[in-house]
Amino acid sequence: MTGRRRDLRICTAGCTAGGMAGAAWRRARARNADARERGEGGYTLTELAVALTLFGVLMAMTAPIVSTLFSSTAYVTNSYQNENQLLPISTTFQNLIRSVVEPAPNLSSGQPVPAYGIYSSSGAVTTSLSATSMTFFTNIGDPNGPAEVVASISGSTFTVTVARATAGTCPGLNTGATACTWGTAHPLITVDNVVGVGSAALFTYSVGGTTIAPSNDATEFATCSATSCPAADIESVKVDLQVNVNPNRSGQAQEETVVYQLSALSQQYQPEVG
Repeated sequence: MTGRRRDLRICTAGCTAGGMAGAAWRRARARNADARERGEGGYTLTELAVALTLFGVLMAMTAPIVSTLFSSTAYVTNSYQNENQLLPISTTFQNLIRSVVEPAPNLSSGQPVPAYGIYSSSGAVTTSLSATSMTFFTNIGDPNGPAEVVASISGSTFTVTVARATAGTCPGLNTGATACTWGTAHPLITVDNVVGVGSAALFTYSVGGTTIAPSNDATEFATCSATSCPAADIESVKVDLQVNVNPNRSGQAQEETVVYQLSALSQQYQPEVG
């Protein structure tokens, strides 16, 4: 009996150990089978639905940020280009207006020769001033005399040309000379993509403290005489120029400045200038 019990205990222990080892092997085999099944089968529909939902949420959060970024970049770029176009207007062109000067002394009749516009010896206007064009004479430091400046717009392009005085023609500097003549006009400033030309005046003039309505320019500056010459009494010029390089984008730039004469006598004829 004793030997049989010992054998039974040994068998039971061995059989139990073998059973445990077999169970562990079967569990490992089942896990491997599950892994193989998952690798071949991919994600479940539930997992895919959750992933797609999260992706949609991320896209919905990101799209407005990307759109705002591109819009801001386009706005800044367009604004920079527009301001760059107007830079010569706020510097060079304004300096030319501030330095206006009559190109000749008063005529024998007493009629002045205005710094703005061109008038004949009889006082009739030959080149007037308007809301979209302006002719004036300015001191550029040329020993031959003041330069003739013409600012005008054609279509959507604003241009400023400068013609130097012809040597030996300007009075004051040359004995016997009575009136300056000028050479070929050369472009100085070109501004493209001008907008709002029909709705706003490029130039607005102030005479004797009164702003002249653009619609009255032709009448106001039609003549110049010894007793009445509005062009010779211009005190300031407002320049209003709007530019948009890309009309489909925001960021339009505007140069709106009133340019005053340096003094009440600064534009009068000066023999040392011409």
